[in-house]
Amino acid sequence: MTTQPASPPPAHPPESGGGRARKRAETRLRLIRAAFELLGRPEGRHTQIEDVIRHTGVARGTFYNYFDSRDDLLDVMAYELNHGMDAAVARAPDPATRTCWALRLYIRKAQRDPQWGWAMVNVGAAGQQVFGHDSFRNATETLQEGIASGLLRIASLQAALDLVTGTGLQAIHSVCRGQAGPTHAEDVTQAVLLGLGLHRSRVRRLLDSPLPSLPIGTNLVGENGGDRSP
Repeated sequence: MTTQPASPPPAHPPESGGGRARKRAETRLRLIRAAFELLGRPEGRHTQIEDVIRHTGVARGTFYNYFDSRDDLLDVMAYELNHGMDAAVARAPDPATRTCWALRLYIRKAQRDPQWGWAMVNVGAAGQQVFGHDSFRNATETLQEGIASGLLRIASLQAALDLVTGTGLQAIHSVCRGQAGPTHAEDVTQAVLLGLGLHRSRVRRLLDSPLPSLPIGTNLVGENGGDRSP
């Protein structure tokens, strides 16, 4: 999680070119926020382009001025749902701490914000890459670093990726379905870190470490709707 993402542009790019550019930025943001509202429901995995068009009242041609396809929209949604995470965990000193922080932050975020949680589950289920291309790439690099250094002791990189991303997404799903208790973030993270080969005493220290703030999803819920708490 140390690589700078080469990702889709933010939902609300800087204003340029006068009123026309502002209008385009506002329309694109409106489409993204509508997609978030639809995807952020238990049944949101079924969301189609036609649903977003109906929800916003824009013409079909207007939608395609901004997104090439449903997959393109889901890629942008994955970026918007996740892009605050990499900056939050980049301050961690090593791969084990980055993994610990990421899992705890994601699960706690879902506990506070079920709409975001359902959107994460539904984009993960319907999209091309769990957690989006950038976050998945950064997770890959983090786990590669941990395995190469001997800090993480697990059979293969793919096994580590499946353990971290698969368990993380399922944990968010359990939270959204009301099946998880208040310590679910720490319980799941402990199980994953032990599975990665960390010693139990180190896992305990990691779980006791303070979390950074998490500025995630700020473009999806209005000017003051972003979540910055751990």
